[in-house]
Amino acid sequence: MPNAHHRISSNTTASRFLTDGTPLLRVSGTSPVHKLAGSIAHALRQHEQIVLRAIGAGAVNQAIKATALARGYLAAEGVEIVVIPSLENRDVEGRGWSVVEMAVRRV
Repeated sequence: MPNAHHRISSNTTASRFLTDGTPLLRVSGTSPVHKLAGSIAHALRQHEQIVLRAIGAGAVNQAIKATALARGYLAAEGVEIVVIPSLENRDVEGRGWSVVEMAVRRV
């Protein structure tokens, strides 16, 4: 899936990093939960923290389910995670949207 919103790899337009270098995974309402969970776990094996960005209820739902699955994957390796959600209102293409960002950190 070359345009998947949950991939980190450099060959996709969804690859982003915040200004501090933290990986950003953009989640859509159609992101496959198990693949997104694998991407989250993979990213957290390489980084202390990542950020998931979800716009819309469907995207938030997929992000929460994938984070729960990723927690299970990482727990089997002795890694625990925490999720710190935040909510912002943003103007995207002339429309007001509620954007949920979830910082996911290894502890």
